[in-house]
Amino acid sequence: MTDPRKYLFRMLIFIFIVSAIVVVLNKPLIGAFQANIAINGLILSVLFIGIIFLCRQTIKLVPEKNWIESLKDQNRTLTDPILMAPLAHMLGKESNLKNFSISAAALRSVLDGVAGRLDESREISRYLIGLLIFLGLLGTFWGLIGTVGSVSNVISGLNFGNQDTSLIFSSLQEGLETPLEGMSTAFSSSLFGLAGSLILGFLDLQLGQASGRFYQDLENWLSSSVKISNNNNQNPLADNISYSENLSEGAAQHLSELASALTNIEADRSRLLNQITELNTQLRRLADQIENDNSIQKKLPVIEAQLQSLSEEARNHYSSQVDIIKSETRALGTSIKKQRYSNHLIKI
Repeated sequence: MTDPRKYLFRMLIFIFIVSAIVVVLNKPLIGAFQANIAINGLILSVLFIGIIFLCRQTIKLVPEKNWIESLKDQNRTLTDPILMAPLAHMLGKESNLKNFSISAAALRSVLDGVAGRLDESREISRYLIGLLIFLGLLGTFWGLIGTVGSVSNVISGLNFGNQDTSLIFSSLQEGLETPLEGMSTAFSSSLFGLAGSLILGFLDLQLGQASGRFYQDLENWLSSSVKISNNNNQNPLADNISYSENLSEGAAQHLSELASALTNIEADRSRLLNQITELNTQLRRLADQIENDNSIQKKLPVIEAQLQSLSEEARNHYSSQVDIIKSETRALGTSIKKQRYSNHLIKI
């Protein structure tokens, strides 16, 4: 496998070159640093922390590489690694890879875990690079704010009356000191921020190359050294892995059955809701009919009273008609009697 110390050596050479440039340009750099000690000191502190972190992350790959080399030599005398902890846990006390077999899914899981840990270790370095750029821009805008305000004060303070030209230029020079200090703050912060991000970017590039090479070597080594287990393998460790896979398949089957059961329950619930809706509709219709029946029952006494009044009127009308007929009949009988009597008198 490729030794990560090769990339660490590149990082140290780069740091040495940068340090030599700083020593050569120490006077202007010291002047730029003193323009704003607070922000520039914070930028250099973040840069120093980032350099230590990236070198440390590169050094952490060396024990992992040595552990893999010990497995190749069938001599596991080293302590278990951090990055390769899943593989070390699967191996257990096994030191001979010829007696070790693993499924393709488990092998891919190990490689994905290692890749995730390698990417996770670089998140902090990327954040530090962005932080350096942010601090540089912060110092730039801070200096520009002071510069704009100072320039406006200088322009408003100029008086071209009866004063001597030398006095005007001397006051102008004194007034321009503050804007120039603001400009020096802005440019120095940008200088240190961008230079620091450039340094950490190169170191992060070396760490990325070391991590990528380590991952490629690990993948090639596992693919060539580890046996892929099958159903006929009698290795106890492989049996444990296949047992875990069977458990996973059983769990998946139970989940599928549970999903189908939930689907059936949902269908039954939908049918029950439809039946309840139909029942509510029928109950509503029945309630309407009952209300109609109640309204009819409420109208029955009125109808009965009207019928009674009509029967009484009919009875009264009938009795009056009968009386009229009787009186007319009596009058007719009286007339007939009178006519008979008059006829009898005429005959006599």
